[in-house]
Order: sequence, then structure tokens, then C-alpha cells
Amino acid sequence: MKRTILSVFLLVISIMSVSNSEVLGDSTAISLIDSATKYTLVNNELAIQFGINATQIASDEFLKANALKQLGLAYKNNQQIDSSLMSFYKAIEIYESIISKKSEIYKQVPEQLSTAYNELAEINADNANLNKALEFNDKALAISQKYNLPTRLVYAYLSRSKIFWSMGSIDSSRAACLDGLSIAFDLGNNDLIGRLYNNLGSYFYQKQTWDSCLFYYEKAYELKKGSSHEKEIIPTLNNLGIINYINKNYEQAIDYLKQAEVLSQKHSISISKAISLYYQVNTFLDMRNIAKAKEAFEAYELASSEYYDLEKKKQIEELDTKYQTAQKENEIKNLQKDNEIKDQRVKAKNRLLILLLVLILLSALLVFLFTKLTQLKNRSTQDDLKIKNLQIEQKMLRSQMNPHFIYNSLNSIQSFISANESYLAEKYLANFAKLMRGILEHSRKEFVVLDDELELLEIYMQLEKLRFNNKFDYSIKVDQEIESDFIAIPPMIIQPFIENSIKHGFKNIDNGFIIIDFTISEETIRCTIDDNGIGRKASMINNIQKQHNSLGMSITNERLENISLYNKALATIKIIDKYDGDTSLGTTVIIDLPFEEA
Repeated sequence: MKRTILSVFLLVISIMSVSNSEVLGDSTAISLIDSATKYTLVNNELAIQFGINATQIASDEFLKANALKQLGLAYKNNQQIDSSLMSFYKAIEIYESIISKKSEIYKQVPEQLSTAYNELAEINADNANLNKALEFNDKALAISQKYNLPTRLVYAYLSRSKIFWSMGSIDSSRAACLDGLSIAFDLGNNDLIGRLYNNLGSYFYQKQTWDSCLFYYEKAYELKKGSSHEKEIIPTLNNLGIINYINKNYEQAIDYLKQAEVLSQKHSISISKAISLYYQVNTFLDMRNIAKAKEAFEAYELASSEYYDLEKKKQIEELDTKYQTAQKENEIKNLQKDNEIKDQRVKAKNRLLILLLVLILLSALLVFLFTKLTQLKNRSTQDDLKIKNLQIEQKMLRSQMNPHFIYNSLNSIQSFISANESYLAEKYLANFAKLMRGILEHSRKEFVVLDDELELLEIYMQLEKLRFNNKFDYSIKVDQEIESDFIAIPPMIIQPFIENSIKHGFKNIDNGFIIIDFTISEETIRCTIDDNGIGRKASMINNIQKQHNSLGMSITNERLENISLYNKALATIKIIDKYDGDTSLGTTVIIDLPFEEA
């Protein structure tokens, strides 16, 4: 510990003493990059600090890119994913700039660029962004092939195997392994051959071809066991233990699993320790050794709790690190770009004035409409039916233009402005104003043209998709038999159900999808809303239902009853919870609405 503190102190002193010299600064940057490389996986926080210092003092663009790449690796190993991605993106930008200029260091760049792209592929694969991972992996492969980089090509194939495996394309995963092996054999790189053998073993495990599975796992073990990177052998040891357990080679299984447990304990890898203990429990039970099984089970419970506690701790630390990193980055930006920030503030103020004007206009329109409705209700000459309709319209308008939606929309616009994304802010504001105007216009109409309703639905979906950071996608389909410009339906019936799908169904998923389908019968227009969300049961368990949504749904049901009274066709709603066994597949809402010719 004292040695580490001393090294940091000496490096800080050296940075301060040579800050006025570009040559000495770049020399120090090289030392800092080497230190960051040395401490990565050993002390990630220290590696991050070395990397940050290197990026700040490096004047040579190639050195700066290398520092950013190493900083990205340190952030990745410290589970600071956002910071890692940003560092790799910046490094790639510089590398590609150097290649385009074909400078003196041109020959050194492609390997670094391939490495950076492959790291981005790995990060995205680890975070289930598989299509994006494959996109970056394609770039790493292309660069490695173009510039004849066989080692980087093997790494790219190794990552590609992992990505296809996560996608469920195990045959493609095996093909990537074989492509990598043919090159790794020529290189004589036992470490890479061992990794690829392990992946092939997993392929045959999935195929339940136990002899081939055992063959490749043993090959991987023989190549890995002499490596200085002990952690890399733990998955192989667990795999060997599991396959020997399946083959009823119990003594051999216990031997491998015990080795995995010891190494997992040594390197504080709780999940690997839990896996080895779990299969030890099963192996001892099959061996009828109840005492050993009980002992292993108690250890398994402890390891499992340690893992979950560690995961919670990591989440908290990650949030704290993100906060601290954001603060540091903001401080740097404030020091370096003071004039730019002042200009942004002026622009932000101007846009806020526009927002305030929009709010004032909307408020005036709402006050006018609500005042007119109140006046109409107070006229003694009006019959009860008209009063009831107006009351429903007023409730409907309030539920559609609820303060939460307006506040969240304005908050999104403010976020775009703060991020200097003026185009997104203006686009969002324009659509928001158009939606509000359409809602005000439709609120007083008993029927509206289907084309106009579809336009408002499209605008609403675009706003929500943008506001929720594209965590869901959607599709609006209209049957060819429907002449949407000649048919009118009751307005603003469909939107509350779509809102439920987005807010509740997609709360814990990032790949949501909504299909909105319109068909026609002799008497009704049928709108089917189909989503792949968590379903109503999970939504209720999570207590995520809000009063506003309940109010909006009750108002909608009241409107449908009223519509049914005064039209020849009934307005109905049917909600279907979709299941595959006990697994929710989402919700389907079927709405039948009367229509008339426009």
C-alpha cells in the first residue's frame, strides 16, 4: 500500500515538473499508460487515475488515443460501462483520424483500432446489446483482415463466437471458433487455442455430445493450466466438473469442482464458487455421501448470498462512481470551455422562454375550454344528456392532458437543451405542440376521421419512444379494406391503453414492442393492441399502477358505455393476458368501436 501511494506521489510530482514541455509530457504519458496497463485487474481505481492523467498530458494524438483505450479497459474491468464506452469511442475517433491522414505512425494504428472495436463488441455483448456487439465485431474483423493482423483476427473470432452463442446461434458460434482455431494453430498461441477449445466444449455440451464435450474441455484445461492467468482456468475447471458429473465420474468431478472452488475463493469470484459448490452438492448426493452434501450445501448458500450482496454493492458503487466521474468531467469541461458554456446557457434561456410561451398558450386554451364547459353546464336549457357528455369530455381531456405527461415531456425537452441537442429539442417541442393541439380539437368531437386519429397516435408514439430512450419499438397497421380518410371513429379511446403498455408493461424490459392493428367489420372498427410486456399480474405485484391511469381507464369505460347507448353497434373492450406456461408473454387489448362515414 505504501509503495503504491509513493508511486502515485512521484508520478504526480513528475507531471507537475514537466507540464511545460511537450516532449517530457509525452514521455510521462507513456509511463502513465504503462502503469495503467500494469494495475488493470490488480487495482482498477488506480489504473483509472493513471489513464485519466495520461489523457490529460499527452500531446501526441497517437499517445492520447492509446491512453483513452487503456482507460476504457480500466473502466470496463471496474464495471463503469458508460465511461468505458465513451473512452473507446474517443480513442476510435482519433485512430481513424490518423489512418485518414496516413501519418508516420500509420502502421501502428490498425491493431489498436481493431482492439478498441473488439472491446466495444465485448462490452455490448456483456450488456445484451447483441446486434450492436455484432456490428462492432464486424469492424474489428474487417480491420484485422485488411491489415493482416492474425492475432487480432483470432480475438475477433473469439468474441464473435461469444456473441453468436448469446444470440442462440450455436452453429454460427462453432463456425467462428473453427475459423479462429485455424489461425491460432498457425500462430502457436496456446492461450487463444485453449479459449477456443473451451467454447467448442460448450457447443458439444449444448448438443449433448458428451465425449466430444469432454475432449475439448480437457484440451482447454491442458493448455490453460500452465498459464499465469489463473482466473481464466476457473470456468474450464467447472465445465470439466459438470461433464464428469453427467458422465457419473464422481471422483473426477469432485476433484475438478474443488479446484474451481479454491481458485474462485482466491480471486473472490463468488458466482464461480457458487456454481462449483452447487454441483458438488449434486455429486455428493449421487454418491450417497449425505454429510459431504450437507457441508457443500451450507457453503453454497453462503457463496450465493455473498454473490448477491456483492452484486448489490457493485450496483451502488457503480452509481456512486458514475456520479463522481460525471462531476470530474463537468469540472474539466467548465474549466476548458467556459465561453462555450456561457453561449449554451444563453441558447437554453431562449428556448426556455419559448417553452414558457407554449405553456402559457396551452394554459390559456385549457382555461378557455374548461370555462366554456362550465358555462354550458350552468345553462338551464340544456338537457341531462348534453351535460353528461360534456362532463365526460372534460374528464377525458384532463386524463389525456394530465400534468404528469406535460411535466415529463417538458422535462425531456429541457434535457435535450441541456445536452445541446437542439434538433431533438425542437423536434420534440414541435410534435408535443401538435399533439396538444390535436387533443384540444378532438376533445369536442363525437367522431373524428380515422386518418387524423392515426396521425395523433403516431405523434404520441414518437414522443414516448424518444422520452423512454428507445427502450421499445412499435408498428401501426391499417387493413387495406379500410378507407381511413372516409371513416370516422370516437376520438381518444385507444391512447390510454397504449400508455398502460408503455408505462407498466415495459417497466423492467429494454426491448419492448407494441403492434397496433386496425381491421373493419360490418358495424365496428376493431383496434388490437398487442405488447410483449410483463403482463397485468406482474404489474400489479410491483405496485406500479398509478391513480391517473386508473382514472383514465374508468373514464374510457364510461365513454364506451355512453357511445354504445347512442349507436347501433356496441363499443367493447377485451383484455387478454398471454402466457407460455407460467411465463408472461405480454397483453392483448381488443377494442371494438362504432364508425360512420366522414
